[in-house]
Amino acid sequence: MSFRVQIAVYGAAVVGVALIVFSALVYGLAAGALTMTQDRDLTQRGERLLGSLTVAGQEAFTPQHLFTASELSDSNDIFVELLDSNGNVLWTTGTLNGAPPVAGETVVSLASGAPKLATLDTLRVYVRQWSRPDLGGSGYLVVGQPVRGLQSTQAGIRGFLWLSGTFTFIAALIAIWLVAGRALRPLLQVATTAEDIRVTGDLRRRLPESPGWVELNRLARAFNGMLQRLELAQERLASALEAQRRFVADASHELRTPLTTIQSNAGLLLNRPDVSAEDRHAALGDIASEAERMRRLIHDLLTLARADAGQRLERAPLDLGAIVAEVGRQARALYADRIVSVDCSPVAVVGNADALKQLQWILLDNAARFSGPGGHIGLALSASNGCARLAVSDDGPGVPPSERERIFERFFQADLARASGGAGLGLSIARWIAAEHHATLHVEDPPTGQGAVFITNLPLAPTASP
Repeated sequence: MSFRVQIAVYGAAVVGVALIVFSALVYGLAAGALTMTQDRDLTQRGERLLGSLTVAGQEAFTPQHLFTASELSDSNDIFVELLDSNGNVLWTTGTLNGAPPVAGETVVSLASGAPKLATLDTLRVYVRQWSRPDLGGSGYLVVGQPVRGLQSTQAGIRGFLWLSGTFTFIAALIAIWLVAGRALRPLLQVATTAEDIRVTGDLRRRLPESPGWVELNRLARAFNGMLQRLELAQERLASALEAQRRFVADASHELRTPLTTIQSNAGLLLNRPDVSAEDRHAALGDIASEAERMRRLIHDLLTLARADAGQRLERAPLDLGAIVAEVGRQARALYADRIVSVDCSPVAVVGNADALKQLQWILLDNAARFSGPGGHIGLALSASNGCARLAVSDDGPGVPPSERERIFERFFQADLARASGGAGLGLSIARWIAAEHHATLHVEDPPTGQGAVFITNLPLAPTASP
């Protein structure tokens, strides 16, 4: 069944049950009120007659002729029947098929004790005893009325309730069907739009919202939010696939050169047994150099692949100043032909010591490449405004403003003539390390105006003070 049919069926069931309960209550109240009214009238008539009998003379208890009585078989009149203590009818105002309406033995069996209301076949009667000691008599007083009129009225009420309930049920069913169709129209539109999105795969489309439909709008907004996240995820996936494609292409290009060099030199050594010792030494040196270059490239690729896979660095509180001092001491020995200055003080951060050392060596190696022999390399660490500021500077040609973000892209080399054999992955790794430490890494012009300075801002440890 469709949702609309289900709503109509459930609504009809609820309306039907409600009409049945309502009709039963109305009929019960109406029938009870009619019965109570008849009983009240009979009781009041009987009490008034009893009061009259207490002051009446002997003639009131004399048997009357029945020819003046009304026939109750085709009448709804109230009748009065007076009987003596033996159950003999003294007089009556009505007859039933030519006889007194209530037989004497029936009255005697009913009238023992308190006044009583009872239904006898087609009559509703009120029976009580009377007594006149002054006249030496006693007996029974019966006031009754046929129930034909009451039953007819009750039947009319039942017919009215049945007829009105039927029309009400049909009208309610039609109204529920129409209202359900109107109410489900926005939902149908939402379902149609969602189906179109599924078929076309266009995640840029959004479900419409309908004014006044709170729950439906909540559903539409939730679905639209999901579509937005799916769209963003699809865009990120497409971007990642494109980056992976470029990554593989660039890696293949970078690996092709050292492989070609190694292959050509190995072929030379294999095919030319008469090669001179000098040429052999040069060929082996090229092989070793290119192998080392491939090792560095593969190591960097592995690091970036782990970063793409969501690898997280383990961090702990440490003294960054001690690490900077150690790296500076080693850099002076490694870059003996350059001037390396170190300016640092104890600074507490939360980080990974090995990763922070790698970041510094990447930046120092980059500075050494572009400063050249006799150049100046600066390594400085300071703390201010809740951050540790690590700066690595050089006096090389600098970085043009248009390339200060692109140099952090993988395999990007601003000037191949200045690349000095690098693969263009170091700064990408450095920025990943900075991101893992909730830090920023960017390049600026030095105060002297010549060269470049790479600045890493790391948050201080929670217990540290600027």
